[in-house]
Amino acid sequence: MFKSVLTWGPLQKKILELQGEEIRSRFNEIEKGILGALDFLKREANIKHYKMIPFPGLLVPLSAFFATNKTEGISYSSKQKDIILKWFWRSLFTRRFSAGVNERQATDIANMLGLKNDENYDFKLPKNEIKFDFAKSNFSAGNANSKTHILLLNSLTPLSLLSGATIDLNKVLKKASKHEYHHIFPKKHLEREGFARNEINTLSNICFLTRADNNSIKDAAPSVYGAKIDSDRKNKYLQKALIPGTFESLNYNDFIASRTALLEQRAKDLMA
Repeated sequence: MFKSVLTWGPLQKKILELQGEEIRSRFNEIEKGILGALDFLKREANIKHYKMIPFPGLLVPLSAFFATNKTEGISYSSKQKDIILKWFWRSLFTRRFSAGVNERQATDIANMLGLKNDENYDFKLPKNEIKFDFAKSNFSAGNANSKTHILLLNSLTPLSLLSGATIDLNKVLKKASKHEYHHIFPKKHLEREGFARNEINTLSNICFLTRADNNSIKDAAPSVYGAKIDSDRKNKYLQKALIPGTFESLNYNDFIASRTALLEQRAKDLMA
């Protein structure tokens, strides 16, 4: 990673030819680049922990933008911020750094350094498209699609459905607890309805809940626990969780279709 931050040439060979002394002499610059990249994601994308980044390879181009010897670090304009965020979300939803990482890093490093020097630089952005299916991808907190889903939900600062408590993603990660991830149509409820595991554990059926709310809901059907949501705040809670307003009255297949549409629209908004 350090070598990649130091050079923006399109050839991997140029990066590999760097000597250890050059890296050591520019260590401060590299360190500030990495810390600046992480601080940007925390400040502008509400990503409070590096472990939630689905593709660590994207940190290399972002670190190149923030690499500096200046004590005060790199400042950025509103236009630069918007372009970087668009690049970030498009990189996630297109799974840009899932393959061909070296070549794509070199291309994006060049783009980032061009943008760093000129906010009007002709930055070549990834396509505005989603290369995985929320309705068919299964949830596992450690895989890239699930992390992208978590960051998508976290972008709206979700509230727990029953208590309205703010979900602190940083605490969720520190506890490494599965209890803050909730099947909106609970697993056992769907098993009783005859649904298979891969149908139940889809990304479109996952939201955040506090452990207390999760324990309160247990395996109750949405038609049961939905009645417990504060009616005055229900719309707010559901909108922040990207859950259809009539979720408790929908059958499971219709719910998945409706929520997938909401998730896809939010993804498109972030990439626009």
